[in-house]
Amino acid sequence: MRYFGLENAVFATRISSPNKEALIRELADLTLSRENLSRDQVEAAARSLMGREEVGTTGIGLGIAVPHTRFTCSPSVRVSWAVVDPPVHFGALDGLPVKLACCIISPPNQPGDILRTLESTH
Repeated sequence: MRYFGLENAVFATRISSPNKEALIRELADLTLSRENLSRDQVEAAARSLMGREEVGTTGIGLGIAVPHTRFTCSPSVRVSWAVVDPPVHFGALDGLPVKLACCIISPPNQPGDILRTLESTH
């Protein structure tokens, strides 16, 4: 079984952000940290993640969020995991703040890879 994006995943032990937007920015930076991207490109990825949040929260409940987006500067699926301490309110349906975040960024020409990544993380 191929674990989409997980072979190059970045794991952080702790991220401390004051709010959802700051957390999204840190996650974009963490997820794309192995790429040779400019600050502007990483900021564009963060805006893309925030745009996805405007469609609907990726806070899935039980203290978990899975922000994800398709982004042109990502050569393949990129994943990062982070413990969020202190927890951040993310607008999850159960109202619980996020304690664990998994960020997924994939190229726009591979739309199914986000779903395959989610399937392979369980």
